[in-house]
Amino acid sequence: MFTLKVKWLLIATLMNVYFVNAQNWKSNGVIFNSSIHSLCSDTINNIIFAGGQFFKVNNIPTYGFCGWKNDSILSYNNSVINGTVNSIINYNNEIIIGGTFNNIDNNYQCSYIAKWNGINWVPMSDGFNNAVWNLRVIDNELYAVGGFDSSGTIEANGLAKWNGINWENVHNLPTFDPFTNNPNMIFDICKYNNELYVGGNFNTNDLSLRDIVKYDGNNWIVVGGGLHGSYSDVNKMLVYNGKLVVAGMFYKQNGNVGNFIMTYDGQQWEELGGGTWGIYGNLGTLGTIYDMLIYKGKLYISGLFNYAGSTPASHVAVWDGQKWCGYPGVFDNTVNAMTIFKDTIYIASGLTIDGDTVNWFAKYSGGLTPDTCGFVGIQENNLSTEKINIYPNPANTSFEITTDNEQFIQEIKLYSIEGKLLKQQSYSENKVKINTSAFPTGMYLIKVQTKEKRMFQKLIISH
Repeated sequence: MFTLKVKWLLIATLMNVYFVNAQNWKSNGVIFNSSIHSLCSDTINNIIFAGGQFFKVNNIPTYGFCGWKNDSILSYNNSVINGTVNSIINYNNEIIIGGTFNNIDNNYQCSYIAKWNGINWVPMSDGFNNAVWNLRVIDNELYAVGGFDSSGTIEANGLAKWNGINWENVHNLPTFDPFTNNPNMIFDICKYNNELYVGGNFNTNDLSLRDIVKYDGNNWIVVGGGLHGSYSDVNKMLVYNGKLVVAGMFYKQNGNVGNFIMTYDGQQWEELGGGTWGIYGNLGTLGTIYDMLIYKGKLYISGLFNYAGSTPASHVAVWDGQKWCGYPGVFDNTVNAMTIFKDTIYIASGLTIDGDTVNWFAKYSGGLTPDTCGFVGIQENNLSTEKINIYPNPANTSFEITTDNEQFIQEIKLYSIEGKLLKQQSYSENKVKINTSAFPTGMYLIKVQTKEKRMFQKLIISH
């Protein structure tokens, strides 16, 4: 029988992590009545902007957008934004918002995008005919991406650039699946190696191109074979340590190199630290990353996950170039967005964290210091040229463990995530098949022992 201390020692050993001083998430003292979808920091004016589908803040009518400065709410003329604000950006010292709103204060010229002139929200030319999902500045030029296909008479299949007066087409991005009459659904844009990349949820009819493309100077072409899987998409992209980082919803088991986050070096995809995983929620989205940012040389992510690699990381994690570190918390919802302001992480969360009410807007009490960090080389506990394979992972009703040489598997142990031993069996062969139909859906820890090697790894069972 495990004592509590022994149980946690076992979990720490199996997960190959070390722990630092525990911190937690705290309310910012602001009461939003519904979810926040976007956050943006203005470090010059010391304001955090929030956009979403809320319509009250501190019981004051505040529709979809506000600022937070010195613990006070800035309401921006109490304007009624008729829809959700998905993205906020400060461009040329002007606040610009994009989203699913088709008017602001009954001004239908403010269709899906608008800017603040210091007194009111004003249109940006003809706006768009459908949702704006993201706004980005690249080489001092403003880009909008979304589910639109036009701005006035200008064709813009999910991608447009602001020329100071009007929105314009960008390299004639085509509609990739014209047979369905659906526009491209583009969620992000990034420049890497002097080429524009766009990512989202789109594909050609024959699936030869899917979810991510780049403009090579002449044509829009598929990137690394695109993503794989029926429900894959790219939510965010950025450049970190010389590589393009792509995050969203995609599984390794569907043929992708990584789970929910990968890097691209211009030639091939690579896994980033084992990706992310979740242990509760909608099985189609477990591990999904919704936001990413770079701060002081580190990569921060947020979304719907409980592990980054083998490191406990509840909805928020940081990659320092070698290992993942995680932040604690039991969330009642996803973390849609994040920002870092004065060395403190602020998140767009749900109503509660760890049972405490945070009203959709929280900050981390430890500043930037994570709660749990993994070690480099997290998958193996002793050196050997032998390779141990576990496939498939996630598993449905069974999975196989194989070794690639004459070393036989001696013992296999399966643990619950709480450290309880569920199955233990000895073997003398290099291929073992284990039935998982009797185990509930969730995350498990598996230990494989051969003569030369001992390996601990997470195992996902998803019936």
